Amino acid sequence: MPIVSAENNFKSGLEALIDQDYVEAAMYFRRAMDIEHQRRVTQPDMRYLSYYGLCRAKGHTQVQEGLHACKRAARMRPRDPDMFLNLGRVHMQARQPRSAFEAFRRGLEINPSHTVLKL
Repeated sequence: MPIVSAENNFKSGLEALIDQDYVEAAMYFRRAMDIEHQRRVTQPDMRYLSYYGLCRAKGHTQVQEGLHACKRAARMRPRDPDMFLNLGRVHMQARQPRSAFEAFRRGLEINPSHTVLKL
């Protein structure tokens, strides 16, 4: 069961992401992860890590850090197409189109009707 304050930070991060404010969004996703850490959550929500990684790559130009975070999230949630969407986006940021294509393809295998992946 998600921690309400962590989930609220996650939602705020998504709102900042929609506005393409990657620095602010990363801050919210980091807060969500920190809350889980403080509460000693044994199975952290990988959505927080995945979106944090995306924002680190986009807003802070920390592409390797972003790749590491998104790869870990995708490994931990291998049935979540959003993890592969974010991983693909970071691969594109890293100018790795083949790896991005593979991540997007994997996401579509999981959910062929995923609205964003179909674009």
